[in-house]
Amino acid sequence: MSQLRVNEIVSENGTGAPSFPYGATGLSVSYADNAGIATYASTAGIATSADGLETARTIGLSGDATGSGSFDGTGDLTIAVDVNTSTYADTAGIATNAQGLSGAPDIAVGNIVAAAATFSGDVSIGGTITYQDVTDVNAVGVITATKGIDIRSNTLTDTTTFRYGYQYVDGDGDPRVESVSFDRVQTGPINSDNSPNTSLVTAGAVLNSTVASAQGLSGTPNITIGDASFNGLLDESVNITAGKVSDNLDIDLADGMVHYFTTAETTTSTPNIRVDGSTTLNSALSTGETVAITIITTAAAAGYSTALNIDGSAATLNWVGGSAPSAGGASGLDIYTHQIIKTGSAAFTVISSANNAA
Repeated sequence: MSQLRVNEIVSENGTGAPSFPYGATGLSVSYADNAGIATYASTAGIATSADGLETARTIGLSGDATGSGSFDGTGDLTIAVDVNTSTYADTAGIATNAQGLSGAPDIAVGNIVAAAATFSGDVSIGGTITYQDVTDVNAVGVITATKGIDIRSNTLTDTTTFRYGYQYVDGDGDPRVESVSFDRVQTGPINSDNSPNTSLVTAGAVLNSTVASAQGLSGTPNITIGDASFNGLLDESVNITAGKVSDNLDIDLADGMVHYFTTAETTTSTPNIRVDGSTTLNSALSTGETVAITIITTAAAAGYSTALNIDGSAATLNWVGGSAPSAGGASGLDIYTHQIIKTGSAAFTVISSANNAA
């Protein structure tokens, strides 16, 4: 077998590569560039497979997802990808632009900014809802507020029922309801099913507002109003006692302002005016306020009253006509009227009168 050792083999004209029409075995060819590789891919012994690249290459990602890795052909390449969280969600669940969500997932976020939202189920908010430039709040069911309903500029109108459990007042004690017009006003506590409590009005409730019509009030509330107009029947309860004043000296205004004793008097008496056994009239009235009390007794000449106590202390009486009665009526009913005006702490001016009706 012969060997041919040369430094350079060229074509016959000396300007190109030679051709090997019958192939070549064990031929090692070296080129300064890649110009001749394509020509000898099938005949010059060029490798059809390789274990790796002679020079490793870097493969990278750019844009909203970035990452890179070195690939030399000896194995698979895995690239760790960093996602731009200002546009897309990452593994921490941060999303500023989310579309195509489906199903019923639980999503926890820090802050939501949206133009509108619709909820088909209940919405529970543990913090404070702040409304800005809201002109109308529409609700199909009952709106419940524990405090802080401020109604100032417009008159509320309704044809059903308006309920509130607690009254919110300004620092000066005035309620924040300027004008209220309802078919029915129901105040005081309500039950969990929104039905009224047995006492519809909380004792001591203050209503310094215009109420066009109020019905269904019950219990024994204390209601303070500014101006009142009554176009129908105005009735007042009378406390009727089957006895005489001298045996029932405490006149409790919690039972009413008119007290009628059906048993004929037999002696003089000094009634004691109070609200009830635990509440004084002095604590119930403010300076400049007044109450009118009427005491009706079954007449008897020996049974009459010339004095009056208020909260257990003697009061000075100013009798209409200039003098106190000296005897009771011979028959019929004796009617004592006392107008009590509070002028200071435990200080009262009392205007009294006594008349007989037979």
